[in-house]
Amino acid sequence: MYNLYPPIFIRNETEKIEYISTLSDSFYSLQINPNSWNESINNFFLQEINRLRENSLLIYNSVKKLGEKR
Repeated sequence: MYNLYPPIFIRNETEKIEYISTLSDSFYSLQINPNSWNESINNFFLQEINRLRENSLLIYNSVKKLGEKR
């Protein structure tokens, strides 16, 4: 949770492979051109935004179910 960045939740092997691959591509792109926002970097952040959204919904729905039981 460096610099308030939320933890990464990777649910399965497929997500793990996708995460590592996308992160690796973004680092490689930055090595080639460190001053350019490119498709690889964009893909990594889109993947992370989607992961955060999915995890937020999972937490929300879990808390909502608990609230409905009370």
